Amino acid sequence: MKSLLRIFFGAVLVMASFVSLVQAAPQSYPLVCKGGAGSSLRIIPYGDGTKLKFYFKKSPRGATSGLSKGTCAWLDRGISSNESNSLSMYFENIRPRVELIGGNANQRRYKIIHWGASNDLHFFKKVISAINSGAEFHLHAYNQPSRRLSNGRRLRGSLKATKFGP
Repeated sequence: MKSLLRIFFGAVLVMASFVSLVQAAPQSYPLVCKGGAGSSLRIIPYGDGTKLKFYFKKSPRGATSGLSKGTCAWLDRGISSNESNSLSMYFENIRPRVELIGGNANQRRYKIIHWGASNDLHFFKKVISAINSGAEFHLHAYNQPSRRLSNGRRLRGSLKATKFGP
């Protein structure tokens, strides 16, 4: 009986270790973006929150060298050719009502007229404002490369935001 209990608890420990390895988020790195001309934004209702999809031009230099409007760069280097030119940001429990206040198909400007309740509300407002005004915003992200789904469809890669602020 004792040996069965040892085997059972040993198996539980191995499974718990495996689950924690599978759930570990990829390492994220400091990313700096500057809104304005050359960038675009999509606001997408997503689950219990909102997903912002920011499309930008890749800066060939690190952010410490300065950024042009509509670009993003890692703090220490430019965005490489095998990394995406889009950034996905998910804000849980934020369900804004938005109003398109100008721009064209490539450069939309939004006015947020209603907010949900979330700890990330400050950063949500800050990101929207920075993109509309051409200001810089800081976050941490990792590159999620393109991949094939089980049905054969290709899912485009994106930089995924994990933390807002420097």
